[in-house]
Amino acid sequence: MKLRLPLLQVLVLPACGPVAQTSAPPLEPGDFVMAGVPPDADSAEIRLSFGDPDSVIVSDNPFDAFTPVESWYYPEFIVRYEGAAVPTGFLLTGRGESTLRGIRVGDAGERVLRLYGAPTYRQDPVWSYVDDPAQGEPEHAIEFFIERDTVVRIHLGRIQ
Repeated sequence: MKLRLPLLQVLVLPACGPVAQTSAPPLEPGDFVMAGVPPDADSAEIRLSFGDPDSVIVSDNPFDAFTPVESWYYPEFIVRYEGAAVPTGFLLTGRGESTLRGIRVGDAGERVLRLYGAPTYRQDPVWSYVDDPAQGEPEHAIEFFIERDTVVRIHLGRIQ
């Protein structure tokens, strides 16, 4: 004899109403650190942390004809200098490095919004997050270059 049990059917309805918007915590000094290296690290600290760059390229500075841009190329990022011993910033170009909050090249723009909130400034394709302007003149920024809702580059650095 075959025993038949009734099927229990559950109807699941999608949640109705607006989705709550979560706000991300404000930027902290640690948000501008890349792989444990602070943005005010000098060239000796950069070499100690990452080794010698694969290549170094010096190019014209589009904003200052008297100060060239020196770019140190590593496999997943570039360190840029503009006439000073400390870099102007890090440009993350590969998935091997991330921001402190975990954003990597290749992540969705939606993830950036979830972890950082709305950008301070947005001029597509760049979403800019800066130090708290209420604390005085902003000194640092994180810029996400977004193409087709995907992070293609990330800049962590000083505001010039």
